[in-house]
Amino acid sequence: MNTAGPDKNPFKNSSGLAGEFFVMAELLKRGYQASFTLGNAKTVDIFSSDHKTGKTVRIQVKTNSLKPRSGNHAKWQIGRKLWDFSNESTADLIYIFVLLHPNDSSHPKYYIARTRDVIEQTKKDFERYLRGFDDRKKVYKGKLKSEQERRDYPMKDFYSVRFESDGYHFLTWDEIFS
Repeated sequence: MNTAGPDKNPFKNSSGLAGEFFVMAELLKRGYQASFTLGNAKTVDIFSSDHKTGKTVRIQVKTNSLKPRSGNHAKWQIGRKLWDFSNESTADLIYIFVLLHPNDSSHPKYYIARTRDVIEQTKKDFERYLRGFDDRKKVYKGKLKSEQERRDYPMKDFYSVRFESDGYHFLTWDEIFS
């Protein structure tokens, strides 16, 4: 029984889990050990380790099931608090951005990135956003925003196409543990 209603996409509520299962399957098929974390307030989705090297990483999965932009790139929302993390606390944290295609059976597209690179790139992108304002106040989503409000509540989007154009490197599955 579909309780989502005629206008709702029932896939939207489960796309986060689908992305996590996709990442888990990719890790396991490559021989890495991996386990889910449970709960609604979790800060990491998957713990994974390479039994050959003994290295363990924490993985945060961000999933998008919307229609991709040009070049099969997309954007994902990330929390502002990520910018406050230290390099030490993110050294073993990997972000995997998954783009699902809910209306067809094609294989998901994914982007694997080091957290420090995601932080640097989203900060650069936010600075570009701020430079786009020439006056002291600007309307943002129907509300007047001052310069300070725009600095305090930045955009929280990761754009895969800008990550590459800013000179950052997406990782392969094997590079996660290097």
